[in-house]
Amino acid sequence: MERLEKLKVAYLLNKESEETLRELLCLLEQSLKKIIKKREFNLSTLERDEIIQFTLLNILEHIDQIESIGAYSQITLRNIYLRFDSRRQRKATFIEKGHFDVPAPSSDLFRDRFKDLPAQMEARLRKIIKSMSSPNSDVLKARYLEGLSHKEMAKKLRIPINHIGMYIRRAEKRFMKKLKNDNQMFYKKLAEHFGKEI
Repeated sequence: MERLEKLKVAYLLNKESEETLRELLCLLEQSLKKIIKKREFNLSTLERDEIIQFTLLNILEHIDQIESIGAYSQITLRNIYLRFDSRRQRKATFIEKGHFDVPAPSSDLFRDRFKDLPAQMEARLRKIIKSMSSPNSDVLKARYLEGLSHKEMAKKLRIPINHIGMYIRRAEKRFMKKLKNDNQMFYKKLAEHFGKEI
């Protein structure tokens, strides 16, 4: 925690230093992961990463007023987790009581035509999906490589079923951005195969 405090001071003295900010965020993220592990919060990897991101944003937003970054990060993490857990429980109860009708997964262009790809393109896509960082890689593997339904994905990845669509859209967006940035030619071929700009 002493190193965190020193980094906070260094960052406050020079907010233009990207290196200090990156080091501060990395150290904070490691610290938050340890807290989550120690307290044994009931979270999937995806949920944990989401809560850590919210906590980091909150810390950066209030960093000028924070006296002890270690204490503040623990309290903020706990509060965000409690709000998240409370909302998750309310939604689960809502669904169990039959008030929320979970729609069947919509048939989207990407999934429908993924199996029609030429073998070489499909192999390349599989390789790119596997190389992506978690949680995007987990979501895309479950959706496209394993062909799981929304219900099966929710169970496997420990995500509430009504959040699956959001995770899929987010992962697909990052996947396409990665394709467009890293491999323009392959992106164009893929767009041609799908018959439109992806």
